[in-house]
Amino acid sequence: MFSELIVGYLFLAGTGAGACLVLAVMGLCVPRAFLTRAQAGHSLAGYGRSAAHIPDVYSALFFPPYLAALALLVVGMVCLMAHLGHTDRLLLLVTQPRLSYITVGAYALALCVVLTVAVLLIWKRFLRLGFSTLRVLQVLLAIDALVVMTYTGLFLASMRSVPLWSTPWLPALFLLSSVSCGIGLVSIVCHLSSAGRAFSSSLRRLVVSDALAIALESFVLIVMAYSILGTLELALQPDSALYGAGTGVLFDWGRLNNTDLALMQSVWDLVLGSYAQLFWFALVVVGLVIPFVLDVVYVRTNWPRRGMVLAASLCVLVGGYALRHCVVLAGIQPALIVTGVM
Repeated sequence: MFSELIVGYLFLAGTGAGACLVLAVMGLCVPRAFLTRAQAGHSLAGYGRSAAHIPDVYSALFFPPYLAALALLVVGMVCLMAHLGHTDRLLLLVTQPRLSYITVGAYALALCVVLTVAVLLIWKRFLRLGFSTLRVLQVLLAIDALVVMTYTGLFLASMRSVPLWSTPWLPALFLLSSVSCGIGLVSIVCHLSSAGRAFSSSLRRLVVSDALAIALESFVLIVMAYSILGTLELALQPDSALYGAGTGVLFDWGRLNNTDLALMQSVWDLVLGSYAQLFWFALVVVGLVIPFVLDVVYVRTNWPRRGMVLAASLCVLVGGYALRHCVVLAGIQPALIVTGVM
């Protein structure tokens, strides 16, 4: 149904938005006293006003990962526009927007880029605004990043024509994957910069958050797989009124409709078919098992190494792309089964 451009868009936008959410929360956790200084003479009451004052160490912490997140968001937008293709579609999206998942997502992504640029300029001290303004921008960025991460799963889940996507667990899976990928991107950039040593305790807590996100993502993936297999098992059960007890009939293949056949084909492609290696190795082993083990070892030992965090973060990003590749490209419409395309 969708091309590699959509897979790239889902991964880049999800990872960039996840990084923005992580960075916004980290910024909100910075104490006010560390980022303000009094500027007297601006209040009749004599209290002065608070202005954002960004120390070098915090600029080094936030600017590089925000820049990386911005780059991913912009490239993701390019992938989306390339997928839409025709200029008239882009013009309609801007001039005559309709309430839909794709419209909400496109505007949320554009807003995320604008807010990221504004916050990035503040942390780099190119833009000097009040501390309260910085707080408000970070809150808005966190909310908008959540919208960007969530709407893609909702958009796919709303497409009832593809049974693999028609599950309420898909939005949660994409959301948790985006959070984990965002943490991975922030960890990589911070550990490669001078902020790695200065904020080692904060980045350690980030690793704990990543392990929790991976555990939740694995749980949702298992529940989603169980619900899909339950749907197939229900569809394959014979009609007791027709076959009765003790006939030895396990399944009635003739009762399967085109939707059930499409779902079976998708599951087969993921588990044993053309996407099996990507699913089991890139997603499950590299994307979930290995980074979770590395995160736990990193947290529980007294000799944490930067290479361990970098390896875990890279594995998370590989798994995040593999997840979207498998889910999107394995989705099959019943119409394709009918026409004999598959």
